[in-house]
Amino acid sequence: MKLLRPPVTRSPTPDRLNGASLAVVGVSLLLLVATVAIFPSALLLTALLIAVLVGVLVFGHSVELFVLGLVLIRASLDSAGGGGAVTPSSLVGVVVIATTIVWLGLRPRPVKHPRSRLQIALLFYAAAIALSIFVSLRPLTSAVEFVRFASAVCIFLLVDRLIASGASERRLLAVILASAVLPLGVAAFDIITSGTIESKGDFDRLSSTFAQSNGFSRYLMVLIIMGLASLGIWRNRFTKAIVLGGCLAGASALVLTYTRASWIGAVFGIAIVIFYNRKYRLPAAITALVVLLVASPALVSRFADLGGSDQGVAAISSANSLEWRLNYWNDVIDLADDSPVNGIGYGVTAKVTDQEKQPHSELIRAYVELGIIGLIAYALMLGALLHTALVALQSTSGAARSFSVGYLASVISFALVTLVTNALSQTALLWYLFALSAIALSLSRRNATALTHGPPMSTTLQSQWAFAEDRPALPVHGR
Repeated sequence: MKLLRPPVTRSPTPDRLNGASLAVVGVSLLLLVATVAIFPSALLLTALLIAVLVGVLVFGHSVELFVLGLVLIRASLDSAGGGGAVTPSSLVGVVVIATTIVWLGLRPRPVKHPRSRLQIALLFYAAAIALSIFVSLRPLTSAVEFVRFASAVCIFLLVDRLIASGASERRLLAVILASAVLPLGVAAFDIITSGTIESKGDFDRLSSTFAQSNGFSRYLMVLIIMGLASLGIWRNRFTKAIVLGGCLAGASALVLTYTRASWIGAVFGIAIVIFYNRKYRLPAAITALVVLLVASPALVSRFADLGGSDQGVAAISSANSLEWRLNYWNDVIDLADDSPVNGIGYGVTAKVTDQEKQPHSELIRAYVELGIIGLIAYALMLGALLHTALVALQSTSGAARSFSVGYLASVISFALVTLVTNALSQTALLWYLFALSAIALSLSRRNATALTHGPPMSTTLQSQWAFAEDRPALPVHGR
């Protein structure tokens, strides 16, 4: 007698690497080894190809693990591959944009994900950059800058959707903080061996894995603030000790970057963390003490040139003084006279000025390079970041509020720094700030009291592509 089994729904199951995938990996590795043997200079390209291959395989089986891996290594890529347009960091940016288009465009979405003000503002600023390519005096330069900023926006979109799909907020925060391990290790090695140091004026400035000391300092500023704020999130004392140790090491490295704007931003951020939570007073005081002990000689000499290059025995060139900035801003603004609506093109100022320098202010840069449209987009983006931080602070409590305090402090410090620097040019910084923004949005949406743990990462990579499907009724033989 035949019995019909009722239709069943198959739940998503982990995908496994099949024989074909292993074969592809094996053949690819053989080809790469042969390439290195024949062309030794292709070592960097080979490493990139291996990384892309591994990334594709990981992405096909776990988008969350793929994103976590990128976030973990992004802070260590800027100085690799030289200063050309095609570098590991730029290639990673292209991969992230492609990942976002594929995953968000093709994956099943049973529930429509709500748009936030921040998402709209980030997309608006990215659109302003894209528009500037068509009127840019250097279209290729503007296109490269668009890819860099768009990759950071894509990280925001990916993290935002992953968290909405159940990804762990705590795991993401841990990976963001862990991204500082290699840069701090390289910084320590450079200090001990007098290795890669950026010389500007009379100062040897620490740059670590970043292309410039400025980028390293902005990154450390945010990581130190979030690290101190996150002490209220971790329950394990050993974890807290590691995070606090990282903050102390980061503070010491921040001093050695000799970047005044980041110093001031870090002080503002730490002060906000202390103001909102008394528990942080002791670790913050320890951090401040270490900074002062290490920085006391540097602070005096570094601030001596604010009035001009002739002040102070240790004063550096006027190219870093407040006087120079004011004069340069006045000259740069005139560049937008011929195109006040869409500007001269994003990233072009350094290409068309005699001094070959960026405007040293994102406010000035938005108007000159993106016109009135860009100035509006810049204001909306900063406003959306601050709005996200304030809403998260009002909507959260407990450990989640600790995160919100740190995020608010980071956003305020970032906003202050952008007024006198080109912080939006530091793509790595934007990656981490926008990823933190996605976590803050998630916390505020559910009035959280703690960061989610999420399911444990499976040893067999869990596919984000799998979805339920109805299987037809199958005949079953029985009595």
